[in-house]
Amino acid sequence: MLKRVFITVLTYPTPSHKYIETVCTAGITADGEWIRIYPIQLRLLNATKKETARIRKYCWYTFDLEPRTQDKDMRKESHFCVALPTTCEGHVDAKDGWKERKQICLRTEVFYNYRQLEAASDTRRPDFISLATFKPKEIIDFLAVPKDPAETEREKNEVLENLRMQGELIEGFDIPEYWKMAQSIPYTFYYVFKDDSDTEYRLMVEDWETMMLYLNCRNQGEQKAIEKVREKYFIEFKKKDLYFFMGTRREAHLRRWEKPYSIVGVFYPPKEIQPELELFDKNS
Repeated sequence: MLKRVFITVLTYPTPSHKYIETVCTAGITADGEWIRIYPIQLRLLNATKKETARIRKYCWYTFDLEPRTQDKDMRKESHFCVALPTTCEGHVDAKDGWKERKQICLRTEVFYNYRQLEAASDTRRPDFISLATFKPKEIIDFLAVPKDPAETEREKNEVLENLRMQGELIEGFDIPEYWKMAQSIPYTFYYVFKDDSDTEYRLMVEDWETMMLYLNCRNQGEQKAIEKVREKYFIEFKKKDLYFFMGTRREAHLRRWEKPYSIVGVFYPPKEIQPELELFDKNS
């Protein structure tokens, strides 16, 4: 089936035995509903000499999709990508304070209480959800926690082995250099925030832009790269009208994780400036 989707989420690619490298992609349909498109391979996000397609955020695309079967993925939002779109049907820019982007991205329900979001994601509910928009009340911190070096090495070896075994699939595609070198991110990033009940939470950030900012700044030194990421995601974004795009993993539902969500995207339009009321002295 064909679905028109406004892309809002691209997560950093994760190694996959079957697909080599996969990017969790999500967005809002033309009907105003969340949808997850998986898997999309990293190398297919970059145009080759024969292609003009490149999946970008805040663009409309028409995908050929199939719903996931219950045995593969019980999340209603999850759909299998049969074929990538060939063209972008329109990019929505950030003019007028992100007006059009907000009209599209905030059409779905916005959660302000994390416990209510978790309750809505309970698989015992027939209408449970696995993608949502969340509005934090207060941003407390942004953390970069070092990974276990053994985990980082395992990730790199897994990618290299997959590339070796499926190397014939790579020919003709433009794989970004950082992925050819099987670089993995040696940190896990977290937002610490409060919801509308003033309860504090810490959730992992998996947004593509976060990881790419780190990689692009790493030539300035490890510490400088961390500072740059924190400067944007903590200092700069605290001044924005910040929303989180939240997503779950299939495993989280199967194992009933206590905190099933991670932050798969960050939506940061500027805060609306309220016009000041001018007071006039009647006697002036």
